[in-house]
Amino acid sequence: MAITESAYLGNIQIRNRLVRSATWEGLCDCDGRIPAELYGIYNELADGGVGLIVTGLIDVCPYDIGIEGNMRLISDGLIPEYRVLTDSIHRRGAKIFAQLNINRYTRQSGEKVSVNEMTEGDIALAAGYFLDGARRAYRAGFDGIQLHLAYSWLLNRFLDPNQNHRADLYGASTENRCRIVLDIISEIRKALPGFHISAKFSFWHSGDGFDAEEGSKAVKLLSRHLDSIELLGEGCDLESDRRVDSIYLPLVSPIIKDLSCPVILTGNNRDLIGMEKIHREYGIEAFGLCRALIRESDLPNKFVNGASTRSLCRACGGCNSTNGSRCVFNIKKS
Repeated sequence: MAITESAYLGNIQIRNRLVRSATWEGLCDCDGRIPAELYGIYNELADGGVGLIVTGLIDVCPYDIGIEGNMRLISDGLIPEYRVLTDSIHRRGAKIFAQLNINRYTRQSGEKVSVNEMTEGDIALAAGYFLDGARRAYRAGFDGIQLHLAYSWLLNRFLDPNQNHRADLYGASTENRCRIVLDIISEIRKALPGFHISAKFSFWHSGDGFDAEEGSKAVKLLSRHLDSIELLGEGCDLESDRRVDSIYLPLVSPIIKDLSCPVILTGNNRDLIGMEKIHREYGIEAFGLCRALIRESDLPNKFVNGASTRSLCRACGGCNSTNGSRCVFNIKKS
């Protein structure tokens, strides 16, 4: 089956089309140092057969902590222990991306400013933090980076017309709202030729976020500059529906033919037969899994070995309240 076979995602080869979508673990200390438990989670995922792992949030701004317990690549002193992580994942046959993020732009003084208050100097510094994070990720042995453009983090707020009210080069049109992301991509390309640059993009199809039209315009533009893009919506209620698999396919399928880079589809991907069908019919290159791998870290191996074609995950959301995002059913068993 194509899903369980080796494939190329842009310029990197992965052993199958199953991607561990970024999952927050919250286990690092305030400096972003990696504890033994977190190494264990990632090693378990790689041993379980997943093709590509995207880390949980990695802060790149030294003055901002996105969520307590985040990983952080804010100094060169952290590179050796992140190298331990990537070496361990590679020995187990998987690839790994560093997901780079800033929550709110924070000046050295500690002042937090909105996207509409940021000066061009602030914007240049923010872009520089992402470049520094990418350089450190490269030196630490990551196979690529993923820019976090979702969930109302900093870069998402630039992209979102409901939050970005700027009237300069960084606002007022889709192209201008994307400019900071395109600037970051351009600078990483110059500094690290050939290094894989991915992005995670999520838009709402109702409510206060992107509508499908504006979100699609941004995705089409960004895809021309990326090596891959992970797409999903934002709907916790939808994601807790045990009856519907691959729930964001209706959002993504109308624009697939207009995108210029491989797509990773995330959101309730639990069924191997269903993913095979989507891959054949729509050309989606890879599939992001989160809770399915929290329930069964060895699910990819089960797919490969024919031991299973469907995850046991019940989409209950219990893992969201556990230390390290662990499955409540697995905790009960242990």
